[in-house]
Amino acid sequence: MTCARADVAALPADLVAGEFDVVLCHNLLAYVDDMPSTLARALAPLQDGGLFSLMAINRHSASLPPPRGIPARTPPGSSN
Repeated sequence: MTCARADVAALPADLVAGEFDVVLCHNLLAYVDDMPSTLARALAPLQDGGLFSLMAINRHSASLPPPRGIPARTPPGSSN
């Protein structure tokens, strides 16, 4: 297994050859101005038929309650 961590805006030449089975793009899109270009660069290392995992913050989603038996946590700096 080969793991690589890189800046999507400046991928090293050896990463863009389309040889990776999986590319993770987690918590990035909220911080870029040009989403289509960023996604195109993030997909470059992915081989045909590979898996692209994209996760993004959804500020409109509702928080889920903690599972039964696990106490709720209070975020640091907040009060009850």
